[in-house]
Amino acid sequence: MDESRDIIAEIGGNLGSVGCGDLRGVVALTLERDIEGLEYLKMETVLEEFERRTGRKATTVSKSLGRVTTAIWESGNKDALREVYHGYLPSCRPSPKSLIIRLAYYERQRRERKGGD
Repeated sequence: MDESRDIIAEIGGNLGSVGCGDLRGVVALTLERDIEGLEYLKMETVLEEFERRTGRKATTVSKSLGRVTTAIWESGNKDALREVYHGYLPSCRPSPKSLIIRLAYYERQRRERKGGD
């Protein structure tokens, strides 16, 4: 997700760098997995892998993702969120897992449109 367009920064606006960094990292890890069947993604497994790679405790990252998801939903860029959600916004705030999966799908589609993976 180090490409020219950082949708997480666009959505989050003025979110803290740690929370956005955690979200970016977990989305990147999610993208390493087979995109089919992401609804069966086990966040515990992803967070444990994130901990192994970064040294940040899985429990800390889990809380960070919860705060970031809430902040994005309450004060994020709604136009960028609509883009990620293909033109609509769900009526309720998504769980961190749901947001991560949606961002991973969005990023994968964006990469495919650019012709790369």
